[in-house]
Amino acid sequence: MQLSFGARIYLWTVIALGCLIIIYYFAVLAPATIDRSFFIAFIFFTLLAFFGEIQEIELVSGHSLSVATAVSCTAIFLGAVYLALPVRFVATLTAEILLRWGKLKNSFADFFYRVAFNTSQILISISAASVVFGLTGGSFPLSIQINQIPPAIFSFISYVITNTLLVCGIVAFTSRRSFFSLLQHELKHLHLQLISMGALAILMAILWHLSPWTILLAIIPLALVHFSLSNYSRLRTSSAKVIETMVTMLQKRDPYTGQHSRDVADFAEDIAHEMGLSEEQIETIRTAAVVHDIGKIAIPESIVNKPGPLNDDEWRLMKTHTIIGADLIKNLEMYSAQAVAIVRHEHEHWDGSGYPDGLKGELIPLGARIVAAADVYDALITDRPYRKAQGKPRAYSPGQAIEIIESMREKVLDPKVADACIAVIRRRILAESQKSTWSSSGHPSSDS
Repeated sequence: MQLSFGARIYLWTVIALGCLIIIYYFAVLAPATIDRSFFIAFIFFTLLAFFGEIQEIELVSGHSLSVATAVSCTAIFLGAVYLALPVRFVATLTAEILLRWGKLKNSFADFFYRVAFNTSQILISISAASVVFGLTGGSFPLSIQINQIPPAIFSFISYVITNTLLVCGIVAFTSRRSFFSLLQHELKHLHLQLISMGALAILMAILWHLSPWTILLAIIPLALVHFSLSNYSRLRTSSAKVIETMVTMLQKRDPYTGQHSRDVADFAEDIAHEMGLSEEQIETIRTAAVVHDIGKIAIPESIVNKPGPLNDDEWRLMKTHTIIGADLIKNLEMYSAQAVAIVRHEHEHWDGSGYPDGLKGELIPLGARIVAAADVYDALITDRPYRKAQGKPRAYSPGQAIEIIESMREKVLDPKVADACIAVIRRRILAESQKSTWSSSGHPSSDS
């Protein structure tokens, strides 16, 4: 895992705080004697939280939901940190070790950082939620009294926000993303299902307080929520696999297009970051860039892989790939209307000379303008045999590509996007130069 100095400081701060919390618990807070009711609650909620951790469901890319969230808050409402901390410490640590075990063979540091950080941030979130629960007048175990509901709600909200803040922090430190942009994006995508977790946590705590056996009444809706979300996720995954299969088929026909799409997605993401776009916009642009050439699957292989220039009829047919691509993904829920528009309009030109609709200037979706610039750059630096027949280099250097992109400003490319594209290229050139210098000096080029 390659980490900046700031990322290491942040990681170790969170890990150290998590360690202090668990040490303080066992040294000061842990019950001197554990009665039967505490033991039963600990075993039950630990097993439930463990199941939730290993069965975490990804609703959309980068956004997961686990019933462990409801279990954590239930434990807080029943026994504050005295119960919640040991429950989540044992459940999370065990689940994280099992889930990350494969990474241990590749890098102990990567394995350790992920397990330690994820466990620590849960302990911090629980501690924060417990403090809020107490400060707002909550008493445990949670009773049916109406005045106990607001503290439970505030506690649940504080758990979610603390968890979100800590995760956004490490993502911001380990990427070029803005912390506040990440936070806004994450809070915007808090799903209704997450709110249902809070309601179920309150219900489970009240039922357990009445009688531990009655909690089975809450386990049923909790399981239904889990399985309904799992089915929803499975449907999304099935849709994604259909597209992946099509991309694979296209790659077999034209290996260049498959690698090209991934490279364009990476570069478009960098341009979007350079322009300071929101996380939601960046995610949409990357999603669309990965499949921006999917429509070529309907174009004859003789045209797609033709070594020389296309004639008028062939070119007319080739230009339909943007419309075909947009039509292929427009009815799939995983692709937004903005993503569909990017795929359709990626070959529009700033001066209106592009296709398929001849859009001009700001009428072209911004995401399409960004993918267009990334597409141009990757095409320039990639070896293309047909250029030799035209007396051109089969692949241009990044420096030469910059000159060509500058000449395309206000004609093919949006001037602002072209400037951002050039800035990213220059930064990549500098990074490669520094990497080469560092490697040749006898020092390792990356952290292990």
